[in-house]
Amino acid sequence: MGRLGRVLGWAGFAVGCLYHDAVEQAGSGTLLSYPVGATEPPLIAIDHVLVRNAEARSVRRMNVQVSDHHGLLARIVLP
Repeated sequence: MGRLGRVLGWAGFAVGCLYHDAVEQAGSGTLLSYPVGATEPPLIAIDHVLVRNAEARSVRRMNVQVSDHHGLLARIVLP
């Protein structure tokens, strides 16, 4: 858990091969999460769930009160 505030592929997001993006691993497509409350729908996939030694089965976007980001809710299976 943590606030990374990065887009996959940007410099500074390198996490090596130890961590995997749960959205990609679960095949959940692209979950745009920022900004919320603008006149347009969210434009950027800036929020992530990273897993290590676990499997993401599903990830979905959810509303979070008093935030300019959507939350991500992930179903993770531990070995």
